[in-house]
Amino acid sequence: MADNFLWDKESFNPGSDVENPSVSIDNIASAIDNTNTSTANARSEGIPRSVPKALKLGLVIAVLSVAVVLGVALGRNGSSSDDGVSTLAASGGSIAQQSPVMESHEEMYAPGATGNTPTMQTAVEPKPDAVKSIATEYYTSAGPLQARVRMVAPSILNGYETCSDLESDITEALKLYMDEFIMNEAVVNEMYANCDPDNDNWYSDLYGIDYYYYENESHDEANYTCSPSRNNTACATDSIEVPWAVTWYVLDHAEGELFYNETEARVAYDNVNSSWAKRLYDPSKTAVDEYGVMEGSEWCQVETWAFNAQCNGEAPSSLARKKSTKNVTESFVKSTRSSIPRTPEKQTRNRSPSSRTNSRQGDSKSSSKAGDNYGQNSQNDSANEQDRVVSDGTYIYAAYGDILYAWATADSTKGVSKTYLTENFPENECDWNSTETCTTIIKPTIRALYLSDSHLTAIVSQSSWDNPIPVNYTQPIITDYGTKAYVVVYDISEVTLGSPLKELGHKQLTGDYFDGRSIGNKTVIATASYIDTYALTLDLSRYQPQYCGLDSASYKELAAETAMKHVESFAKQMVAELELVNDCSRIFQISMMRSSIEGSGLTGADILGRFVQVTMFDASRDFSGSSDIRLSVTGAFTAGYGYSIYLADDFLAMPTSVYKYNYTSGTDSSETFILGFNLPTNGSATPYCYGHIPGTLGNNYYMDKWDGHLRVAAYDYSIVDTVNWTMTYANKVHVFELPDIQNGPGKMSLVGETDLADKDGPISGVRFVEDKAYISVSSWWPGKSNPFFVVDLSDHKNPNAVGHLNTSEYFSYLQQIDINKLQYILGIGSETDDSWQTSVKLSLIDVSTPSSPKMVTSYKEAGSYTDAAYDVLAVRYLPESNKLIIPVTKSDYNGNVAANYTDGFAVYDISDESITPAFDVIHYTTESYCWYDAVIPARSFVIQSELTTIKGHVSIRTEMKSGSYISKLDLDIGFNYSFCDSWLSYPVYYDGNFTYDYGDEVVGATDNSTRM
Repeated sequence: MADNFLWDKESFNPGSDVENPSVSIDNIASAIDNTNTSTANARSEGIPRSVPKALKLGLVIAVLSVAVVLGVALGRNGSSSDDGVSTLAASGGSIAQQSPVMESHEEMYAPGATGNTPTMQTAVEPKPDAVKSIATEYYTSAGPLQARVRMVAPSILNGYETCSDLESDITEALKLYMDEFIMNEAVVNEMYANCDPDNDNWYSDLYGIDYYYYENESHDEANYTCSPSRNNTACATDSIEVPWAVTWYVLDHAEGELFYNETEARVAYDNVNSSWAKRLYDPSKTAVDEYGVMEGSEWCQVETWAFNAQCNGEAPSSLARKKSTKNVTESFVKSTRSSIPRTPEKQTRNRSPSSRTNSRQGDSKSSSKAGDNYGQNSQNDSANEQDRVVSDGTYIYAAYGDILYAWATADSTKGVSKTYLTENFPENECDWNSTETCTTIIKPTIRALYLSDSHLTAIVSQSSWDNPIPVNYTQPIITDYGTKAYVVVYDISEVTLGSPLKELGHKQLTGDYFDGRSIGNKTVIATASYIDTYALTLDLSRYQPQYCGLDSASYKELAAETAMKHVESFAKQMVAELELVNDCSRIFQISMMRSSIEGSGLTGADILGRFVQVTMFDASRDFSGSSDIRLSVTGAFTAGYGYSIYLADDFLAMPTSVYKYNYTSGTDSSETFILGFNLPTNGSATPYCYGHIPGTLGNNYYMDKWDGHLRVAAYDYSIVDTVNWTMTYANKVHVFELPDIQNGPGKMSLVGETDLADKDGPISGVRFVEDKAYISVSSWWPGKSNPFFVVDLSDHKNPNAVGHLNTSEYFSYLQQIDINKLQYILGIGSETDDSWQTSVKLSLIDVSTPSSPKMVTSYKEAGSYTDAAYDVLAVRYLPESNKLIIPVTKSDYNGNVAANYTDGFAVYDISDESITPAFDVIHYTTESYCWYDAVIPARSFVIQSELTTIKGHVSIRTEMKSGSYISKLDLDIGFNYSFCDSWLSYPVYYDGNFTYDYGDEVVGATDNSTRM
């Protein structure tokens, strides 16, 4: 195929006979008119494979005379889609008026249903100039609601000309979602076909006590009520979907092998492993389908036997323990690619080939004096990441719950600036017994801080809820679950200690904040609003009284009628609830986010899972005339989940991972869709590109832009043994070419990928550095090696894992450093011993010869844990002195006595011969203490040869050279110490109910060490 997961009719469905749209004289003439603008960028591979037989012989000469010109024109105007589908699109409306249709039948998830075949349709539409015109593929639903949703194509980047067009697409997407919901309900809730509207006890009369909910101890063997067996024509398709009481009761209490009187199947229980108890056998075959899916007919017979056995006194003895009935084999759905397209040489998004964003990872970006290191340890030099503690070298700004702190870096004892957010975002407490509606508003929380030249931007969130719910309350479809997000800008050109910062303005954002970046004075914010699917499907659920007693066909008909009554009003309500700041021109067009249905039975209907927005604003603007913050917003509907973004230069990538389950094969897998945004220096973010890979990503470090290409590391898994729960992993690096500047927005083209060939675990840590990638894979198990790979990415089309090293530890953080002009990878990871005790381990790997990485030295901090395992901003490496500063929690627990814990920071000396501890800065111990209900993440700064460490509720200054204690700033002074619990509550959970105080101690210094 031309690209992974992308539509190629011949390779995906070789049995189908797919023709191209008809070519007419009008098409040819229209194409000729476009040759003047398309010749320079033509691609000859876009010529259609065939032309209609209906063309008259008299046109042959004309066709031949313009063949060459037509080929050029088609290359520019979309004759070859990026997904390998040869179609024809000409400017003007002649082809769009014909609306030619291509169909390729594929099955959609409809368990137990037959004759429901969704179709793929192709209609050529005229497109705006932003993206070249191409044919648009559509997916048509198979159930009672006829929905028509476009497949992904470059045209989705055009946005919407009007918001009415967006509303129409939302309507179709809602119909698709409702259609699949109805089809699913028709099968899994078939029991309601036997519902009796005149008998409230119809269920228990038919099926007895529902032992399906035995977890709540609702079953009673002595008083069990026998009742007629269910109608065998309505059997469920596998064990997961069997809700019937008799079957559950007998099978869950069976001892030994169960045989029933029919001959097609038998069930045996493994009494050793109750978690994976069921094996399925077919006596008519020699093969044994262990832990496989049982056919519906077999379940009918098992159920019939179970009913007779229980109600006729033939049931086996009960077991005290419960047995799981899960027996579905899960496996990874692998995808293959028939080819990787040749990528022509052209100008890329990188204005300069030397634009390399990773050249000084971990070094200070803004330090003005030698030895100072207060810049953020962000992923690349072009953007700062979200953080709650930042510094400009003169002051440190810290978000402490609802309080914004600022203090001088040179001497924190001079005083602080405190800005109380509750003054502009007040709380409100309600009486829970009130009969009148009251809105409870909790105090605000600062989620992120961003520094610009003279302004500090804070992202603030605040939650609220109504109690009791107001009368005539309309349930929103697009929801932020009661949490509002705000952007607040403060003036930091003059900071006065003892006084709050001056607020310049604030504005509410749409959706819940989840990530952001800043580039200079440009702030980029990502928010998400969620779609309440319960509100969409409540009236379609088969347990609703209007469906009582209806068979499946009647239920589907009535449910479809009900859905059609509401779908348009739902769509209108959703557009209104989006509260779009701008028009709809910068919203990705709604699509299935794939170019094909990759295999039968995979559901993709929930394409409106959430609405994500990228908001940009200039934090340096002059607020003297107005406090208004002018925002520009770009948005997209996406399925799945994703809580991080990647930003470099003028490009932003937003990954969205989608979990998929195939109800036909019993397999699951995941995939990731990537939406790309262009971020101009002046202006708004615009939809720019899209991509698609199998698997999922860990965080933003799994992506990297270099030399006009986006490199993505991803992992996927498959379950190979459901008894021991063993899995095999697929770890890959994908290389996408970003659309070039001249041709404008489009699809990211997959030009290369490499399989790391390790199947024992997922990727745990990634670092891209120019033309190299360093990747750690975790096996998770004690005693097993953890592979470390060096991947050569110098040839975008041929990425290759050239180096491999087995280590006893796996790394969550990797950073390239230079020592004596040689390149090393400094790894922060974990090592697990045979007793499953995990400790922090630091390692130095020589990668100066990429094909032969060597472990130079390592240091294991026994009984320890570090926040750096998940928080890369907690790491600070000083390249001038080769020192590493990380937060570390230590324990002397040996399994016999209660542990003594210390929590703070550790400083290490890094050389090409050893990693050695220099000194510790202790913030907390296991003594009792109470504090304010806020917390600051672990951060460190080095300014004027002094180390400032911040964690929890305290900031400590330490002399960097000697490790001597200087001073402490207690952030809780003046507040209500209302929160009393163990600071180290997780590690001391098993050691009893004691709390602790904390002291301040510097360990390791030769003199002047101080314990507070």
